[in-house]
Amino acid sequence: TGAAYIRVSTDRQDTNRQFESVRGFTQRHGVTIGDRFWFEDSGWERDSDKVRPEFNKLLTLAARGQIKWIVVDSLDRFGAKSS
Repeated sequence: TGAAYIRVSTDRQDTNRQFESVRGFTQRHGVTIGDRFWFEDSGWERDSDKVRPEFNKLLTLAARGQIKWIVVDSLDRFGAKSS
């Protein structure tokens, strides 16, 4: 089971490019991501990883083994304050 994570920190940013990038990944690799495994946080900065609601739901499911892999458009979208 895979998941996607989309994040923008300002209202000037657009999520469409990120969604298209992830969809391109799934097509190239012949995998699917179920509707309930798309996670999106809007208006959250990179270093607010401890409080981003959807990010933390995603991490909880991954820690439980319910998600085996995660796709993001670029690593900075997943970004966390600490490595």
